Amino acid sequence: AFFYSLVHNMRRFFKGKIHVVDLGGKLKGGVKNLNQVPKRRDLAVVVLPSKLVMKNWRYLLNLMIKAIVLVAGGFNQQQREELARWVAKRKISVLGPNATSGVINTSKGLCATPERDFMPPRGGVAVISQDGAVGMAILDWASFYGVSVSKFASTGDGIDVTEADLLEFLTHDKETKVICIYLESVRDGRRFLGSIREAMKRKPVIVMKGGTARDKQDRIFAASLKQIGAIRVDNVEELLGVADALAKQPPMQGDRVAVITNAGGAATLVADALSRKGF
Repeated sequence: AFFYSLVHNMRRFFKGKIHVVDLGGKLKGGVKNLNQVPKRRDLAVVVLPSKLVMKNWRYLLNLMIKAIVLVAGGFNQQQREELARWVAKRKISVLGPNATSGVINTSKGLCATPERDFMPPRGGVAVISQDGAVGMAILDWASFYGVSVSKFASTGDGIDVTEADLLEFLTHDKETKVICIYLESVRDGRRFLGSIREAMKRKPVIVMKGGTARDKQDRIFAASLKQIGAIRVDNVEELLGVADALAKQPPMQGDRVAVITNAGGAATLVADALSRKGF
């Protein structure tokens, strides 16, 4: 189902050249063999089970594609290590495996996701998600609330491209005004936090973290985020509300807030909330 939705979305939204490879030969307009694809393409989105990925991996690398998104999961440790070795040799960028929600670049019409006919409105909020389902939930809520998106990436297992790599890219991306991240584990904590620190010099970074049951580790992580100035949120609604506000107006320079209202009770609640936060 992902494959057919992916092909549909790319044909509908993408502004560039598309080559569809269907090894089963059932899809109209596609080819059956990787050898029929021109070399040096920009991106390949691979929707195959792990065994078929390993079987066709060398043929795929021989196409000298700049970047690959591996959608499927199910790779064991030995397979992931083998993929990583080949990637290092060829100097190619790989997102995944288990990047189940794919990637989006709204400015290019790139919509490599499992949800058919789904393309977020173009804007300034970028989203990175380790988990595919949470990533799609964030995009669905963004569409519901009218939050405009610049880029989206599901990182999955991260054998090559990690959250830190994407942070460094988005820091210098002119279309991105705010960076949102959902993660459950931190790969190379020192580099990850350093990437957030550098990004914060240019634009806000909002972090939502799952797997917080281990209180000590979570307290350390929370303290680190606070020290470098990142914004920690607890749920998708809060993530998008903060991101949308920061994308539409510059961050505050002080602690003074005026509340204007036509209903007294709501203003009182807002004033109380601001006071609790130190405004």
